[in-house]
Amino acid sequence: MRKILLRSGRWTAWLLWGGVTALIALLCITVVSPERFDLRAGDIAKQTITASKDVVDEVTTRQRQEAAANQVHVVSYKDETVAGEVIRSLYTACNELRAVRQLGQDIRDQREIPTLPAQATPIPIADIFTEEDLRSAGALIPSVPLRDEQLRVLMDVSAESLEGLCQNLIASARTALDASILEGEADKAISNIQPLVTYNTSSTLWANVARPTLEACLLPNMLVDQESTEANRHRAREEVEPTVYKQGQNIVVAGERVTSAQLAMLNALGLIQGTSHDALLYLGVGLLVSLLMGGLYLFLWLFVPEILASVAKQVLMLLILVLGLGLCAGFQQLMPQVLPVTLGALLVAILLGARAAMGVNLVLSLLVGLLAIRGNPADSPQTMAVLVMGMLGGLVGIWAVHKRAGRSKVLLSGVLIGLTYALTLFSAGMVTNNDLRVVTTLSGYAMLAGVISAVLCVGIQPALEVMFNLVTPSKLTELSNPNQPLLRRLMIETPGTYHHAMVVANIAEAAAESIGANPLLARVGAYYHDVGKLKRPGYFKENQSGENPHDCIDPRVSTSIVLAHVRDGVALGQRYRLPPQVLDIIAQHHGDTPVLFFYNKAVQMLADGEQPVDIKEFRYAGPRPRTTEAALVMLADTAEAAVRAIQDPSLEKVENTIRTLVKSKLEDNQLNDTPLTFRDLDHICAAFIKVLGGVFHERIEYPAPEPEMEIGEA
Repeated sequence: MRKILLRSGRWTAWLLWGGVTALIALLCITVVSPERFDLRAGDIAKQTITASKDVVDEVTTRQRQEAAANQVHVVSYKDETVAGEVIRSLYTACNELRAVRQLGQDIRDQREIPTLPAQATPIPIADIFTEEDLRSAGALIPSVPLRDEQLRVLMDVSAESLEGLCQNLIASARTALDASILEGEADKAISNIQPLVTYNTSSTLWANVARPTLEACLLPNMLVDQESTEANRHRAREEVEPTVYKQGQNIVVAGERVTSAQLAMLNALGLIQGTSHDALLYLGVGLLVSLLMGGLYLFLWLFVPEILASVAKQVLMLLILVLGLGLCAGFQQLMPQVLPVTLGALLVAILLGARAAMGVNLVLSLLVGLLAIRGNPADSPQTMAVLVMGMLGGLVGIWAVHKRAGRSKVLLSGVLIGLTYALTLFSAGMVTNNDLRVVTTLSGYAMLAGVISAVLCVGIQPALEVMFNLVTPSKLTELSNPNQPLLRRLMIETPGTYHHAMVVANIAEAAAESIGANPLLARVGAYYHDVGKLKRPGYFKENQSGENPHDCIDPRVSTSIVLAHVRDGVALGQRYRLPPQVLDIIAQHHGDTPVLFFYNKAVQMLADGEQPVDIKEFRYAGPRPRTTEAALVMLADTAEAAVRAIQDPSLEKVENTIRTLVKSKLEDNQLNDTPLTFRDLDHICAAFIKVLGGVFHERIEYPAPEPEMEIGEA
């Protein structure tokens, strides 16, 4: 089943990439295609149309070539072995015919049915021969396939009639073979033999016995030398010079009727609306787009494999790619001087990371450079300027937003991108243009393009975040605000849990920074990891100020209440639309660890003769942590609670407790599904010790305050 699901996911990814590649190729073709005309064969041309490049008049050339090929004579040779083979086949068939007729005679004799006179016309009678008789008869004549009604005619014929038929067939076949039977004309030879045979044979016997026998045995003995004949025809076609219209030559003249040959040439040049297409242009654009998309896929496979591991991330990245290219195509039609080339790179950098943005930026720059051609390949300076602007501007934009992507930071990146655009275009303009006023004006437009890219990014980013429920730095920053409704509820309704979450967040963030994980995701995940305690806050120690309700209830009931806070937290997080990554941390922060306090309590309460306590009843439902950040929150949650419970904490006690807890999680297989290494665990322990050692350090005992000294006393 797993293999089937993996194969299904692979096909889904291939279809996704193939569809987007086709869509991008179609968009590029639409933009770069030249002007086309609405013409059909027989229409009167309203204007003269010249060839945009050399084009072959395929229709006229093909007609001349086929005319030359049809004049070539067929090369044939006589196969002397065929005649003997045919005569032997006829003798064999005649012997089989006699055997079938004899079987019919034997059946007649057994059933006392009178035999027809020799000259009588055999008339099959359905009730003379049974189906079993016909099957037996068919088995006697393997070389000539006969139907049931044909077998009845043969079994009903007289011996004299059959002998005469066989002699006529063999003699007629010899005559036909002596005159030669050309390959492909065997039916014609049989038709020529028919009058010779039916002269002494009834038409019924000819149709049911003689003709099927000839069709099975008669072969042509004059064979066509296909190789030589086709070689001669090919040579004749090759000798015909193609009819070529040179670039600038009139294909259609205004006022003339358009012929099919002219229409074919216009189609080949892509100058006809509707069904017309420039095959080379379309093929070239399609291949170029396919190569670029293949290069992007390879880039992701080498440097950002996590993108390819998620269909949702691939959909998002390809959507941004299409969106960015589509907006550039729209601006190309309206304001060709202002192309938001860097928009795609900014969005991908913010939503999916800087590495993925590098690949998208390169592909988008090349594709927009292709759009800049607009059917004029000679305009290389403009294309080169767009390419360089896109690549350099994209690099600057990715650098500006790759760590912090607040709205103000994105807008600032737009200014930096605009400056990069302007400097690039100004530098290129001084090389290719002597008019500095024109260069300065174009540089101003380029500056505007960078700012527009950032503004569009600020407007589109929230929509994509909502559509894909993404965890972006800006989204995480927003979720870490204490005024968030769920976080505010946690602070007001469960202050103990809130304080615990804040400490766990500090620990998890420090550990994430030490091993190169996502510190902001670890912090926000820690903020919300215990929100499920909002449902029954009084059953958790940090929120209790007096009597503990667990003292009065069965440990199994207590366990079910404690275990439920994970499920309740996920449900609450879904109601408040927390991102999937944060929900995963809530669901996984206890893994399937056991609640040992209530397990031990249940063991102690076990009476004699009762069934042993199953520890599985006291385990969380899981799943175990699957990401680094979820594992960090699990370890930080456990470490904070354990260190807080230490009496007279010292740095040594804190370190021993932390390392013991991490080791126990490792031995309980809670970290098996995470990418953590032993080196990472060592760094995590060091980070925990540093933070918790400062929070729960051993404090000195201050002396009791002295009575207030009299004024002036030393």
